[in-house]
Amino acid sequence: MQLNQIICGNALTELKKLPNESMDCVITDPPYNINLGKNYYSNKKRKNYNEYVDKLPLHSKWIPEIYRVLKEKTHFYCFSGYTEITKLIQESIKIGFEIKGILVWDKKWTGWIAGAYGYKYKPKSELCCFFSKGKRKINNPETPDILQIKRIRGIEHPCPKPIELLEIFIQNSTNENDLILDCFIGSGSTAIAARNLKRNYLGIEINPKYVEMAERRINATPKPLL
Repeated sequence: MQLNQIICGNALTELKKLPNESMDCVITDPPYNINLGKNYYSNKKRKNYNEYVDKLPLHSKWIPEIYRVLKEKTHFYCFSGYTEITKLIQESIKIGFEIKGILVWDKKWTGWIAGAYGYKYKPKSELCCFFSKGKRKINNPETPDILQIKRIRGIEHPCPKPIELLEIFIQNSTNENDLILDCFIGSGSTAIAARNLKRNYLGIEINPKYVEMAERRINATPKPLL
């Protein structure tokens, strides 16, 4: 298993190749509802919800693999939309994780368009489920569960996560030289955050375009001083 690389492939297929209890932390952001079309909220198309969203990975398939590859006394962070969070929590608890909380990322900005074109409140936050495999304290117990960090703009990805936000998770749940897995790494922010904090990373991403972009971002980020 080569460290500090992004594998271009299907998450479930690649997860099955990883050794048991080989990861010190998992931080990931599976796709959920990011391809809504501008006409989705018309009365006609509102009935055909599944035609306008990404095909979501089955939690019952990939979450057991996350549990398997994580060491004991480790943490698992997973972003989720409100349509998927119940299934995510249920499947994670079923396999053996303990839910320790739901973290709220306050983006400080709602965007230009009214919430769902007027059918709901404008979103200013995203949710991240925080799980534990075995008992492990976070390194900074004074960290609040609402984290105000400005969203990223100017990146060709529908939902890039701020490096600063992921650094908080990494600082709280790992130590230097630990190995962090992101099996839906997208824009590569987890890898950059890990490298900034002198941790190792392993990413998986099915879209070659995003793999190329992530590697470009990683290479453009100065390495931390030894």
